[in-house]
Amino acid sequence: MNRTARFLLLQKPNILAKRCNTSNNILDNIKDGVKQTIDAVNDTAQKISQTTVKISSQGIEIKNPAIQKMEHDDKKAPREGRQEIKHEKELKAASKTAHDIDEIDRLLSEKKNTF
Repeated sequence: MNRTARFLLLQKPNILAKRCNTSNNILDNIKDGVKQTIDAVNDTAQKISQTTVKISSQGIEIKNPAIQKMEHDDKKAPREGRQEIKHEKELKAASKTAHDIDEIDRLLSEKKNTF
């Protein structure tokens, strides 16, 4: 048996082991994803089960303690958080304005080139 064939025979178990490890990693990732999905569905079901619906002549009223708590927490959010959101909105507006200015400059330069 030549040297190359012997080398390949020795390497074959290593290659199979690597493939097996990769397959196990993929299966573990799938299991983790399924578990996270099941947990999310259970959390959602629990929140939905807490929801109460009242129908009256004035309309439909839906109450969910979890949503009310989130709204309450949002109102109590620190002022810095609100300022950060405002700052992000200002940055987005400035970015859009800068993009618009660049677009206007491009159109003006095209217009100059045509004359």
